[in-house]
Amino acid sequence: MAAPNRPPSAIATPATAQEPIRSDSLRQVHVAWLVVELEQFLRQQYGRLSRKGDLAKAINFMLARWNSFARFVSDGRICMTNNAAERRVRTVAVKRRNWTFCGSDRAAACIR
Repeated sequence: MAAPNRPPSAIATPATAQEPIRSDSLRQVHVAWLVVELEQFLRQQYGRLSRKGDLAKAINFMLARWNSFARFVSDGRICMTNNAAERRVRTVAVKRRNWTFCGSDRAAACIR
């Protein structure tokens, strides 16, 4: 399949805003070929690396979970990004930082 003119990030927003069936068809056209090429590339690189290296371990981790990762291509209900989760975690991290020196004005002044 010929590469579309838009990167996968450009299709993520329109695809997630659509109903699952429409999102699924958009992903099949714009993203599925990238997922196939990525898997082939990772398998090729894994074959060249020492199994004990950190990069080989990371690639093996990804390949062992490939079916779970690639499921978003065929299931339009799965979000292509984790932006919603990151937004939720960010508020917790900001609050934790703000509460670090609660009740200690002297300690808070030291970090300015």
